[in-house]
Amino acid sequence: ALHTLKRRYAPTIEMLLETLEAARKRLDDFRRSAAQREEFSRRRKALTEELSRHCQALSQERQKAARALVKELLQRLELIGFTGARLEPEFAPSSPSANGSDHFELFFSANKGEELRPLRKIASSGELSRLMLALKTVLADADAVPTVIFDEIDMNIGGETANKVGASLRELGKFRQIITISHLAQIAAVADSHW
Repeated sequence: ALHTLKRRYAPTIEMLLETLEAARKRLDDFRRSAAQREEFSRRRKALTEELSRHCQALSQERQKAARALVKELLQRLELIGFTGARLEPEFAPSSPSANGSDHFELFFSANKGEELRPLRKIASSGELSRLMLALKTVLADADAVPTVIFDEIDMNIGGETANKVGASLRELGKFRQIITISHLAQIAAVADSHW
């Protein structure tokens, strides 16, 4: 019987005893697997509840911050020519992750009477540039980006609106380097240097 076991499982007695010990451990693990599954299930439930609590707290803070951000953005947008603009934050549930359990998107309407739509789908390049200017100005203290480039920020604007956009660019330039491609004298006039 010993020779049969050696032939089948291990060439030496020492290795055969190691194989026996490993088999006993696997059998013990198998017998305890139901208890382990129960323990894993209990831990998973507790961790899922904890994740849900953290996601809920993050979502509440995110919604509060979004309302404050939108309020400041609308004030800033009005200064740069979007007098009838509307901006609303929308939150949609998503699978819980390190980023929370909701997805944030801005809905935008540039003019009175226009329907709110996702900003990423409807804003023109000029509108996006001015929206980015407003956003970067509002977030100047929190944003670590050292250089911002604006192209087409002067699209479809002129007169007093162009003066206001120039003033906003000048203000943002106090916090970071601004590179602007512009055809308007009101915007170019506020620059420190020209190329």
